[in-house]
Amino acid sequence: MPLIDKWSKVSLVTNEHLEVIQPPPITLPHRYKPYPFQGDVYNTFAEFLRGENTYINYLLCAHRRSGKDYNLWQLVILAAATVTGDYLYMLPTAVQGKKVILNAVTQDKEGEPCGFVDFIPSSLRPEVKISENRILLSNGSNIYICGSDNAKEALVGMNAKGAVISEAALSNKEALDFIKPMLKRNHKIDKRTGWLMLGSTPRGKNWFYKLWRIAQLDRNKNSWFFRHWTINDTTDFNGEPLVTQESIQKDIDDGFDEATIQQEYYLDFEAISKGVIYSSQLKKAKDEGRIRRVEIDTTLPVLTFWDLGMSDEMTVWFLQVKDEELRLINYYSNSDEPLEHYVEVMKSFAQSHGIKFGTVYFPHDGNVRDLIMGQRRHEVMSDKGFDVTVIPRTTDVELAIRQTKSLFPRFVFDEQRCFAGITCLENYRRKVPKQEDGAMGSPIHDDFSHGADSLRQIGQYYADKYVDVCHDSEKWGAIQDSMDEEADYDDYDSYGDDWS
Repeated sequence: MPLIDKWSKVSLVTNEHLEVIQPPPITLPHRYKPYPFQGDVYNTFAEFLRGENTYINYLLCAHRRSGKDYNLWQLVILAAATVTGDYLYMLPTAVQGKKVILNAVTQDKEGEPCGFVDFIPSSLRPEVKISENRILLSNGSNIYICGSDNAKEALVGMNAKGAVISEAALSNKEALDFIKPMLKRNHKIDKRTGWLMLGSTPRGKNWFYKLWRIAQLDRNKNSWFFRHWTINDTTDFNGEPLVTQESIQKDIDDGFDEATIQQEYYLDFEAISKGVIYSSQLKKAKDEGRIRRVEIDTTLPVLTFWDLGMSDEMTVWFLQVKDEELRLINYYSNSDEPLEHYVEVMKSFAQSHGIKFGTVYFPHDGNVRDLIMGQRRHEVMSDKGFDVTVIPRTTDVELAIRQTKSLFPRFVFDEQRCFAGITCLENYRRKVPKQEDGAMGSPIHDDFSHGADSLRQIGQYYADKYVDVCHDSEKWGAIQDSMDEEADYDDYDSYGDDWS
């Protein structure tokens, strides 16, 4: 009787004979052709998977628009097809992971539109488990798409055989610390596993910069595969620059300052973007130890301040007021989800930490109808038992930013739960028009602006002297009494309303 392997489709011919039908061979890469400068990465990693070299760590420092994810994604496919196991593809946040890998549309080597999943051969029958952010292959491998902002929660119990951290310089280093032990353990068992890939553009001299230097040391030349690609190093299939000087000039005309150009295209770790809005305030917060682990006080209500996205991100800051401190204890963001999803997130947070929620502060578009629920957003939350205040639209964004800056000395950030939000603030920049007087432009609307916009609601709330129950001694006393009672109560029933 012939040997039946895990790829075989078996049909019963007689009780004594099994006919083995071999599936079509798997050809990788599929629908992908690396640029000339990327070829040695793919070939070197393929050799590692065959046991022909010892490059277990890969660090690719590459400029903006160099196709980092396009390249790295092919490598995790190659590994998952070669060695059955669980693999991680991580971006700074879970929202970015969904947006870049599961939802993005790119092009294959023929210029045809395709999704990232389409780079997996049909013979591996990739099945996307959207609710789990997981791609299941027919050989038993799983590719998990996740964010460094919730790595501990998302990866508990996992046994990853390899991991990619894309945009590593913007990612939470604690995610790397969390996955390193499982990678080391798997490498001891199988030398083809336990690999780590880091791809990024610089963001100052942070932990990625330290690994960038380590990767270049002679003592690590057999374990670290290192590449540093500025725009002077990258060309397309015709030998033409991937990024032209004309396209860089367009970025300058659109508001990029010189420091940003040096960072994004020439990989300058020393460059500091002049347009970062909260730069000095964040530096002072770090210097004064106001970005740290923050204990959640179960005797205080948690207020939430929102930026309500439609097709883009919706973001929420969780705030507790303790004496003069404005403690930002959590940050959450997502996209393409109804308000019901955020209610469930809040419910889970309340149950996990034993807190009650105070007022929900929506921006002016809290009066807009939720496209899925069919109600106005503030009505949806009110129906769920929340006390909701809609903050009027500001007539002067610059004034609201100044109001937020004035509150920064009181802000205390939880460095882990608010990591993604802090990253937004660190990258919230202005357009810097090319003008002789150096006039500053308006804030740039991008993936980082949503977290900054929801923080700005806190500045507007305090400046406009809204009164929350935590500042009203009589109402606040009643809530404290309800918290002290031994009787069962609903985590959301902060004001005695029914939770429905």
